[in-house]
Amino acid sequence: MSAGRGSFLTPVHGTNRAAFGPLEWGLFVIAGAGFGSAFVFIAVALESLSPAIITFVRAGAGAAAILVFPQARRPIDRNDRWRIVLLSLVLVVIPLTLIPISLQWIDSALVGMLGGAMPIMATIISSLMLRAAPHRNQAVGVALGFVGVMLVSIPSMGQGSAAVAGIGLVLIATGCYAFALNLAAPLQRKYGSPTIMARCLLVAAFLTAPIAWLARGDSVFDWGAILAILFVGAVCTGLASVALGSLIGRAGAARASIVAYLVPVVAVLLGVLVRNESINIVESAGIITILVGAWLTSRTEL
Repeated sequence: MSAGRGSFLTPVHGTNRAAFGPLEWGLFVIAGAGFGSAFVFIAVALESLSPAIITFVRAGAGAAAILVFPQARRPIDRNDRWRIVLLSLVLVVIPLTLIPISLQWIDSALVGMLGGAMPIMATIISSLMLRAAPHRNQAVGVALGFVGVMLVSIPSMGQGSAAVAGIGLVLIATGCYAFALNLAAPLQRKYGSPTIMARCLLVAAFLTAPIAWLARGDSVFDWGAILAILFVGAVCTGLASVALGSLIGRAGAARASIVAYLVPVVAVLLGVLVRNESINIVESAGIITILVGAWLTSRTEL
């Protein structure tokens, strides 16, 4: 089944391959700020709610927020339903489950910094799926991104196996996001971002509901935690995902993934200001290196 040019498993370039304009930058800010602020609110919710409950509520609230838009309720072809399920798994279920678990072991600022590697991962995956090598700037960006991830991770490596496991879970989640961005592009152009994201989040809520029910005993009802995760679902997931999906359709998966520019910046600032977290000079050097590498992947396609 084709979706524009290429199949569901073959990513395609965006409709606008020139430098970002006002619309692209606006979508970038909405998506990046939304995703970046999610980590600190999830950390607050984890004080009372289990990771499984958080994933379920986040997905359900995100779907409800998007379904307010009439476009989100458009029908989709029967043949595309399994594709929605697959996309839901790699875009929502797996990463949204792994990130809350990782936040039990590492700071929200570190999670955000590691998320800055998404453009690099998206570029690698896009190049493999398109069977086309990245141009020179993107290749340098990939190398810098790898160095940056290592610098960000080094200070936590000596904090024990739990911290190492937390870093590993975040990198897996980031890889899932990068892979999903490439899978989402054809569907997004065929149906529009609200239609795809609403269904992905609904599927995710359905799939995670049984696990959330089993984990209910590990949670304590608290209005602060409930409001925090509802905000994460409706704004940081629902509205931010629609903005990202629209950016994917216009700029392509690899270039749209530069929303990761804002993710670590917002996550670090909120972590320091709200959670009293801190970052050291090595982590600071790492995040700068990641952002420089990500910036190189966003240059006008050659």
